[in-house]
Amino acid sequence: MPDQQVYTLQGTINEGNQKKFQQQLFTFISNTKDKDIVIDFQEVEFVDSSGLVALVNAYKEAKNQDKNFYLCN
Repeated sequence: MPDQQVYTLQGTINEGNQKKFQQQLFTFISNTKDKDIVIDFQEVEFVDSSGLVALVNAYKEAKNQDKNFYLCN
């Protein structure tokens, strides 16, 4: 897809880094002009429930900005 931006994650996403992770996602979503946002989990080892909350919040933010939000790997 030509009009997509991919954000690649690494390591673990847990309660300790959830706020930073969510802020990074919001910034990425806001700064891209492309319609499709793809979050790549290829290098992620672990995600806990607080990481899932951050993803849901990022999904909502993408929808508020009329963008599509996809997860892969």
